[in-house]
Amino acid sequence: MQLNAKLVFLFIILFSFGACCAQIDTNRFSETIEDFKYYRSQVSELKHLWKVDAARVGGEFDVSRYFDIFSSVRVPNGRELDWVYSFDEHSGYPVLYLRSVTATPFSTHDELRRFVWEEAELEKVERAWGEYQAKLKALPKVSMEPIDPFADDDPFGGGGSNDPRDQLYQEYQAALAELPRRHYRDWWLEELVVENDSDHGFLELAVLTLVGNQFGLYWHANFDDLEIIPDRATLLEILERSPEEVYGVNNVFLEPKDKKRALALDTTPSVVREEGGVTVKLLAFTKWGGFVRTLVRFDRDEDGRRKISTDLVFEVEFFTGLTY
Repeated sequence: MQLNAKLVFLFIILFSFGACCAQIDTNRFSETIEDFKYYRSQVSELKHLWKVDAARVGGEFDVSRYFDIFSSVRVPNGRELDWVYSFDEHSGYPVLYLRSVTATPFSTHDELRRFVWEEAELEKVERAWGEYQAKLKALPKVSMEPIDPFADDDPFGGGGSNDPRDQLYQEYQAALAELPRRHYRDWWLEELVVENDSDHGFLELAVLTLVGNQFGLYWHANFDDLEIIPDRATLLEILERSPEEVYGVNNVFLEPKDKKRALALDTTPSVVREEGGVTVKLLAFTKWGGFVRTLVRFDRDEDGRRKISTDLVFEVEFFTGLTY
C-alpha cells in the first residue's frame, strides 16, 4: 500500500511536469518569431526622426499590432501601446509607452519625459549625473567619454577599486539605485497582461522585453541587434551566413571549432516557475558577442508592479570586425 502511494505521488509529479511543458508549442513560437521579424522588416529607417527632439508625423510604424502577433499577451483594457523617438548625435531609438486610448499621443520624446518627470524622478537623475560629471572633470587627465545616464554597466571596464574614476562611478550607481522608477522606458512592460498566466505568454513577453523596441535604430543604437533563435532551422540559417553579412574579421564568421560548438547548442526555449517568479531562457545571436543564452526573470516588487531583470550568458563568442 505504501509502495502504491509512492507510485501515485510520482505519477502526479510527472503528470504536472508534462502539463507544464505542454503549454509551450515550439512550432507556434517559431511562427511567432518569423511573423514578428517580417512585420518589423516593414518599418522604414525613420530618417525624418534623426534630429534632436524630432516630432512624429503619424503612420510611421504601428506597435499596437504587436499583439496580433504576440497573441498570448495584451495591453490592459482601455490602454494602447505607442512610441516616441529618442535621438542625440550618437544614437537614435524608439521609446515605447502605454497611454489611454482616448489620450492624444505624444509627438516627441521630450513630451513623454515631461509627463513622467515627477514619477521617474528625472530631476534627481540629472542632478546625480551632473555631480558625477563635475567630479570626473575635477580629476586630472580623465577621458570624458559620453555615457548614458540610464545605463547600469561599467563604462570603464572595471578599472579597479583603487581607480578614482571607478570609485566615483560606484558612488553614481549608488545614487541611481535610490531612484528605481528612473527606467521609464520599460514601464510599458509592467502593465502587459499574460493571458491565462501561460508559459507561451511569458515566452512572448520575454521576446518583447528583449527586442520590442528594436526598430528604426540609428548609429550606435544598432548595437541592439539581438536575434531570437526559436529553433534549429534558425540556428543553421545564421551559421550559413557569409562573413560579409556579419562583418567577420579576416573574412571569417566562425572558426571550425566554434562552429562545431554552435551546432551543438540547444535552441529549445524554457519557462521555469520558482520562488514566486518566472524565468524564461532563450537562445539568441548578436554580431557584438555571438551566441548567447538570454535569461529574463519576471517578479513583482513590493508595490505589485512587474519587475524584470535580464542576463546574457555567452555560449559561443563572436565579435564583428565592424567598428563605430
